[in-house]
Amino acid sequence: MQSTVRKFESRWPAIIVVLFVLGLTELLPGRLRVMHESYPYIAAVVLIAPMLAEQLTRNRRLVPLERAVIYLFAWSSFVLMLWMLARLVHLMVSPEQNVGGLPLLASAIALWVINVLVFALLYWEVDRGGPDARANGEARPPDILFPEIDSAPDPVYTFIDYLFFAYTTATAFSPTETYPITKRLKALMMLQSTVSLATILVVAGRAINILK
Repeated sequence: MQSTVRKFESRWPAIIVVLFVLGLTELLPGRLRVMHESYPYIAAVVLIAPMLAEQLTRNRRLVPLERAVIYLFAWSSFVLMLWMLARLVHLMVSPEQNVGGLPLLASAIALWVINVLVFALLYWEVDRGGPDARANGEARPPDILFPEIDSAPDPVYTFIDYLFFAYTTATAFSPTETYPITKRLKALMMLQSTVSLATILVVAGRAINILK
């Protein structure tokens, strides 16, 4: 007999995020690309297929597959972000490279947005055992402490909560009203803040100086 969950959190926000990240990757200048031009299309099929299947069938057996592809996507995206950031810095300091301020700024903005979206997806999948565990009251101890936990008896957190958390982490480089509790969340926040800090201070700052 097919196993289904009693409650279900929509996968559409996560699917949209994956498409948006892959779209931004496709729009980056050719000198920043490390993957073959077909990568975004192949990745879209591999990543979205299990999420879409779960969205349509709500079969709980698909949860491990969905989690595996999300982790693979998040960590591969993080490696690509580091490579793109290193490439941008190389283009800035290399005397033989003539990089304009506007392309540099656009690349920095794209990289910053990818950083926010990828870590939002990762936080959404990691916290309290994932979306299905949270929706069905099977959540593990929290990784992130949201302020609503003190005002609501049984709050349910959705993708927008983790998008907000990722955005504030990338903007403030530190916790605001939402706090990491576990060591793995603290480690993830440090990684995200490091990429965001380097993108804003080094790349975007250099681009603005060129445009002056």
